[in-house]
Amino acid sequence: MGDLRRKESVADAKQGLLGGAVSLAVSQEVGGSPASSGRWSRLGSLLASVGLNEKRKVKLRKIMDSTAMQTSMLVLLVYVLFVTDIAALAAAPHSTVSPIDASLLASVVLFGLEMVANAWVQQKRDAFYLTLELIGTLSILLEVSWVSAGLIPSNDYKTANVSRTAIITSRAGRVTRLVRLVRFVRALKIFMMIRRYFARKVESDTTEKSMAPSSIGSHLADKISTLVAFLVMVTMMVVMLLQTNEVDRAPQAYIETLQMRAGESKEELSPLVETLRTFIRQGDAEMEVKILKVEDKLWDFTPEVGSFNGREKDRLVLSGDGSPVVTMELDLSKQNKQEALYDMLLGICVILELCIFVAVLHRNTTRILVAPLERIFNTIQKNASQIMSALETENEDADATEISTIEAAINKMSKLVAHVTASGTQGQHVVKDYLQDVHTTDDTKAWLHEMAGGSAHGNATEPNRGRKSTVGAGWLDKVTQKHMEKAMSLSGDRQKAPKLLVDMADVDLDRLNSWDFDVYDYTTEELMTSICVMFEQLELAEFKEEASKRDDESKPLVTMDILYQFIDKVRERYNDVPYHNFFHCVDVTHATYRFIMLTIHKTHMTRVERFALVVAALCHDLDHPGLNNAFLVNSRSELARLYNDNSVLENRHVSCLYTLVAEHPEADVFQLLDEATWKEVRKIAIGAILHTDMQHHFAMVSKVDVFYELHASAINVYGRADSVEGDYEVFQSGLFKTTEDRLFMISMLLHCADISNAVKPLKISERWATNVLNEFFAQGDLEQERGLPISPMCNRDTTSRPQSQINFIEFIVAPLYFQVVRIFPELRLSMINLRDNRRYWDEQHLKSINESTEMSSSEREEEKKKAQQRFSAFVQKYKEAFDDQRWSAVRSSVRSGILGQRTPNSTPPKPPEPG
Repeated sequence: MGDLRRKESVADAKQGLLGGAVSLAVSQEVGGSPASSGRWSRLGSLLASVGLNEKRKVKLRKIMDSTAMQTSMLVLLVYVLFVTDIAALAAAPHSTVSPIDASLLASVVLFGLEMVANAWVQQKRDAFYLTLELIGTLSILLEVSWVSAGLIPSNDYKTANVSRTAIITSRAGRVTRLVRLVRFVRALKIFMMIRRYFARKVESDTTEKSMAPSSIGSHLADKISTLVAFLVMVTMMVVMLLQTNEVDRAPQAYIETLQMRAGESKEELSPLVETLRTFIRQGDAEMEVKILKVEDKLWDFTPEVGSFNGREKDRLVLSGDGSPVVTMELDLSKQNKQEALYDMLLGICVILELCIFVAVLHRNTTRILVAPLERIFNTIQKNASQIMSALETENEDADATEISTIEAAINKMSKLVAHVTASGTQGQHVVKDYLQDVHTTDDTKAWLHEMAGGSAHGNATEPNRGRKSTVGAGWLDKVTQKHMEKAMSLSGDRQKAPKLLVDMADVDLDRLNSWDFDVYDYTTEELMTSICVMFEQLELAEFKEEASKRDDESKPLVTMDILYQFIDKVRERYNDVPYHNFFHCVDVTHATYRFIMLTIHKTHMTRVERFALVVAALCHDLDHPGLNNAFLVNSRSELARLYNDNSVLENRHVSCLYTLVAEHPEADVFQLLDEATWKEVRKIAIGAILHTDMQHHFAMVSKVDVFYELHASAINVYGRADSVEGDYEVFQSGLFKTTEDRLFMISMLLHCADISNAVKPLKISERWATNVLNEFFAQGDLEQERGLPISPMCNRDTTSRPQSQINFIEFIVAPLYFQVVRIFPELRLSMINLRDNRRYWDEQHLKSINESTEMSSSEREEEKKKAQQRFSAFVQKYKEAFDDQRWSAVRSSVRSGILGQRTPNSTPPKPPEPG
């Protein structure tokens, strides 16, 4: 009938939890028409693609941050910084210009792709850093010959000042590429060795092993070094641009002199020419005249000093204005080599300066900032290892700084500390916050005080103040005995397997596996059969014939005939009270069954755990008299004396369970269990049932919140896991690993099921609200009759039906379900139903205000305004659960199901086809 073992859970995840489950579950919930099915399939495909994109981002981020990639980009950066200078020093021929230009353009493309990739994979990209990278990348284009040709003419000395400025601007622009070195240099082994050296030195000074994030200094150094590189770049550009660089006008003056004496013969001009050559050669520019032409007279000095080297940038042609025509060709190779060498030395100096600066800064920040923080974290680690583990693993964003990590850590610790008061009572701060809420009335405060375990006397209504209680000690036993003697046997031979098998085959699985399952739509016999189907679906029970074919490892924990008799005996022990009756038993069992089915891939609940939990759900209110614990304690009942006022009813329910199986061996649901399994089931069942006591509710809310804070990283990994791409090993690891966590998880699910009426569809929820109020009012009538203070919400004359449900939703259900849904997003539609039900009761409350005759018109308007503000505050408080974009399309149409729904024996859903 299906396999819920881990292999099946892993297969479920692998087949597409984000994609296929959406289309399957939603199509089941909304009717499955072809048109709607296509739309939901496209939605499933979209959700699957979102998960796929996240996975691709993670993979790309790992590639971009890898040492190989960073080192490769560093090598490319060094090449870009110095290739043109090396070409100038080597006097490379003009034929090398095109290959160099091509490599520079390729570098621009590679750096651009790297920028785009980093901007895509990193959620918190530094805009300032990105701007510097963009400027630095574009500055490479100034080194491309055909780009710089329009900015730096090489054959017109009149534009020398402009040319010089453009060259300086180009050089300064290239310095922006050094910004990348802040990140790339850390990929080098030598720099890593420097960092490790200083880290070891600080560690030896502290005499304790570092537990704090050790890269705080690196992040701080990155930021400061980026600013330093930016300042260096700006300083160079501004100084060079504002510098009064006088142009050497001597060559132009020489040309004008030669024009004046152009009529002389070559022999007469030769002494003057030699003098001019000497002046030009000995000038600051160190240029060499190689060819001079005065009209038709030519001086060619190349045989003496050598010809031009073939680099166009090393050749400068000057000519005078007008006539006679004088042309002078100068060799600039020495000047260009000096400038290239200067540029290279400047770049190397800046690189060394940045490396030294980062190393020194890292050492000082480590000593001043990191070391004290490490000592703090060490102290935390010694006293709260689980908290420390959560702090170390939660921040997985590659862009997040360690300062933000520490800030998050402090916030997390403050939240955890808030969950324990000075008295050590966990959860009291939750009640305190509600009591201080401006929307909390006095009656509500009294009710909350009672829920938290306080006495009801202080704030309860006392109609017979001062009158001594006349309640007899044995009255409760008489009520209980009356219900115990009631016979509710079934007609016909239903306990025989063939008949039961037929009945089980008639159960509507689609409805059973949805939140539309309303127990009041069925007879008690049909409900008993439905429970058998739940056990079968969870692989806990089989018929004898099938069980005999199983080996010891796969045999059922109970046979169907025993299970049916057990359910029948359980039914008899539920009393005929308005709320805590057999219908409530089945309703809670069904909710528990749904929770198991929807969360099995995360809880990895074993068969024994599932068995113990469902049995506990069946018996969690056995022999409930329709009165609460406070009443039993205040009335000094025999049960309160028996259980020492401690979880009176819950202890009674557990006792009834084990008394039932002891008195009726034929209905002993535990008879097939071995000794070890029997003890395990008993431990789980007792713990789960005892935790249904509302006195433990606020402590449980606190514990769930603490669990989320401590395991947020793993929970977020579950949320990001891409089952379509095969990240099923994430689901295989599980969230609840320790015995304590597993017992807590099971108790949490049963308690959630016990108060799940408010998260059901409105039709179901409203009926249960009526039932519970009728039971409360019956207790209030009895309290008034016996002279006891009337408990909060139990006075039929003063209790507002809408207000009671609003309080129950806001102060009891929503705080717990909000935390549970954060751990199990699969249950998110429960919160959506809760919001819709809260809106309905708000509308009923507004209606009662309008119909009130005890308030004036202005008072009614004021009360309506308060009610509307309270509802808005409620929605805002839990907006994380209500407004998740990923579920926006689903929650508008689906109210009775939850994503990922399927039965254990059904085929795992396939991912939807694209489009």
